[in-house]
Formats: sequence, structure tokens, C-alpha cells
Amino acid sequence: LIANLPFNISTPPVVRLLRDIANHTGLCHYGRTHMVLSFQKEVGERLVAPVAHTQRSRLSILAQTYTSIPESFIIKGSAFIPEPKVDAVVLKIVPLETPRLNVPFDDLEMIVRALFCFRRKMIRHAARVMFRGDRDITDQFFRRADVVDSLRAQELTLDEWGRLCQAYIDMKHLATGIVNFERDPIEAYNEFYGVNTEGFMKDEREHDVVAEEAILRDLDMSPLIVDTLD
Repeated sequence: LIANLPFNISTPPVVRLLRDIANHTGLCHYGRTHMVLSFQKEVGERLVAPVAHTQRSRLSILAQTYTSIPESFIIKGSAFIPEPKVDAVVLKIVPLETPRLNVPFDDLEMIVRALFCFRRKMIRHAARVMFRGDRDITDQFFRRADVVDSLRAQELTLDEWGRLCQAYIDMKHLATGIVNFERDPIEAYNEFYGVNTEGFMKDEREHDVVAEEAILRDLDMSPLIVDTLD
């Protein structure tokens, strides 16, 4: 597969491709389809970002679990007409014969999305939101995974993500309710930051739209995409 992905909607197609790789569906139904894709440079940096890198994100974990990315090069924005404000990157993406984590894609994507939702906070905060404020379940979740809950999402190794995902699989039936960060990112945001359903802070200050847009970027989602999630 060779493709130039639109800069403003690169993330959803990449996640779908990674899901196809994991589940051997779509383009990967008949085997390991190699891909040469161009993205906005920032998206490419997210795919290959190592542990603790500022660009490490949901895409980093998913891509590095299911693929290797052996080659890349930059295309300067000046090569395009009209010239964009950002550079592009071309990556060769090769599906792995055996994923680095032996967990279902949808469960891994869910837990990664949830814990990256508040990337500047310790992961215990996002986990508590995910488990709808249940501290006992949250504490048990980290004990079962043997992961320090004071870390931030970008500081976790793939092995730690694998243990967190397995703990989530083992425990999700125990929770009274789990916030679906794919369908309800604004609900999670509201619960964490104390926003009521009318869109205003509890102290009646105007709702912080800039912060909401930031949380959507952390989720690798655009406001347009969120608006389509019924």
C-alpha cells in the first residue's frame, strides 16, 4: 500500500490500518501488507516516539505493538504547492509476524486511549475516571498490573502497557461502569475537570474551550470527529 494521507485526518485511517493488521482483516486479510505512507511530520513522530518522548501517544503504542518502521525521510513543506505550514514524513510500515503484546487490539486501544487522555497527569487520575471514581477498583487495577500509578502515560514501556491491558481485561466485569473514551471523550473531560452538562465550570466560569481542544489532541481526535460520535 502506498498512500499520501490528508494531514488533518491522518490518525483515524492509521488506527483502522493497525486494527486490520492486528485482526488480519481488510488490507491484511491475505497476509502482512507492507505500507509506504506519508503524513504530517508530527503524526510520523508520534508513530515512532520512544518511551518518555514528548510525542509518545496512543499511536506510538499501537504502531510499535503491531509493526516495525525501519525507514523514513522528511519532505519539506516547500516541496508542495500550495506550501503547507508543516513538513511531511514518509514512513515504511511493516506488520510484525508476531505482535509485541499478546492482547486483543480493541482492549489495548481502549486502555491506551483512556490513560493518554490526561497525559500531563499521573495515570492514576485517568484510570479513576475510567472506573467512574471507584478508588478501590483503580488501586486493584494497578496492583494487578504491577505498574506504578504515579507514572505518566508517555513514561510506560510496552511491557507495562501489556500488563495494564491484561489487568483491564481481567477486571472490567468488576466495575459498576467504565467510561468509553472513544465514544465519550467529552464525558471523561467533564468528569475530570468538573464541567456540568451546560458547558460551564462549577464555579460558573466560562467553559475552557482551549483546554477541551487540548484534551482532544491528546486523544488523537479532532472536534469534527468527536461531533460524529453519537
